[in-house]
Amino acid sequence: VSLSQLRAVLETDRTIEISESAKGGVDRGRATVERLLTEDRAIYGVNTGFGSLANVVIDPENLAELQRNLVLSHSVGTGDLLDDRTVRLILVMKACAMARGFSGVRWELIDMLLCMVNHGALPAIPGKGSVGASGDLAPLAHMASALIGHGRIRFRGELMPARDGLDAAGLQPLELGPKEGVALINGTQVSTALALQGVFCAEDLLHSGVVTGALALDACKGSDAPYDDRIQAVRGHAGQREVADAARTLLAGSAIRESHRDCKRVQDPYCLRCQPQVTGACLDQLRAEDATLNLIVKADAQGSLEALRESIVKIEREGGKIQIIHGAVGGINENDVTLAEVTEAVVIGFNVRPEPKARRAAEQAGIEIRTYGVIYELLDEIEQLLVGQLAPEYHEQVLGTAEVRALFKVPKLGTVAGCFVVEGVVQRGAKARLLRDGVVIHDGTVFSLRRFKDDVREVAAGFECGIGFENYNDLKEGDNIEVYLIKEVART
Repeated sequence: VSLSQLRAVLETDRTIEISESAKGGVDRGRATVERLLTEDRAIYGVNTGFGSLANVVIDPENLAELQRNLVLSHSVGTGDLLDDRTVRLILVMKACAMARGFSGVRWELIDMLLCMVNHGALPAIPGKGSVGASGDLAPLAHMASALIGHGRIRFRGELMPARDGLDAAGLQPLELGPKEGVALINGTQVSTALALQGVFCAEDLLHSGVVTGALALDACKGSDAPYDDRIQAVRGHAGQREVADAARTLLAGSAIRESHRDCKRVQDPYCLRCQPQVTGACLDQLRAEDATLNLIVKADAQGSLEALRESIVKIEREGGKIQIIHGAVGGINENDVTLAEVTEAVVIGFNVRPEPKARRAAEQAGIEIRTYGVIYELLDEIEQLLVGQLAPEYHEQVLGTAEVRALFKVPKLGTVAGCFVVEGVVQRGAKARLLRDGVVIHDGTVFSLRRFKDDVREVAAGFECGIGFENYNDLKEGDNIEVYLIKEVART
């Protein structure tokens, strides 16, 4: 699930659905729970008590009551109720977590959560009671209580007993099966929902900051020269470059900018000229652009495994990191492949091989398994894998320059510059800067390129041509046009 999808859940009332393709995995997980219950085994929280009562086995006829009591006993939150949009996000994230198929719940439970979201029957969840990384136990218990008809529900803005709220939405309380209460109250969906609100708010503030920054630069008659893409390219920071590009777009065609282009001011205040550096760093942080390479490591012996762990964590690349999701001694099995599929990890084997079933499962799921017998080869290839995870770098390639010698008004195209290509080539569709007295006044795209009356793709040095910018007409004789490409270069 992407952040943009979660933002849409938080900010809109659109109907939420989970693909039916997830149902198979959920059913298999549930079948595993039911099979284990027939084997007369004690399974914590499923057919045993909790905490100090972990050794007390619960009779089969009381398993549903065990889950119900677990939920009700943890419904002890306090404080103001969370707002409806936060609760909506919590329910959706809980449904998504269960739909991965590892919670051992019935599909009916997931469907019930989504029905509550789509019908607007939202549990009343107090804002205090989480124990953080150990789980949002109390808040999620209040969520689960409403699902089984206890506690309160807010339906269409009105707070009412849960049973009344479910009835108003055309829903019936659900009786929990073995393990389902545990699955509902374990997790950090409440903490995550609140954290996501902070992230989305920060994104909105950053976008507003870019716009207001451009307005401030224009109002203070500041120079856009420090925003030149060539300066940003030298620094190489993606966020800085993107903020500068956005500001140039916002300022394009500004009459205020043109009114003081030849002023005597040497340099603007720091708060005007360094907005890309400051705001761009915030953008990079929000995007958490560090690439993460997830690994599952299997080895032939504990000593080998520890040596691998120590060596792997020392591999460093700017902008990238490695996370060992799981490490163990023994051959590569189906569980390793399943975990790799869920966590988007690469499976690494040192002096071990995948079991036949694991190999087939990996082929079906598209999971990469790599095996090695020499530790140095393993470490070298992991470093290359990490490089492959990194975002590419972008380098500028200047194609050519042209001098504006005449101007023409062309219907539907606007102002076209009659140019002489001084060096290199000019290509239609390439990026281009318009320079006046050595200062970049516009950065755009070669929208049209003609030789006489014919549209052409490219014009070489020594020839004349007509160049038109996309949505820009402020050209003058004597201007120079620098044509360039931004090329993606893989990290090395």
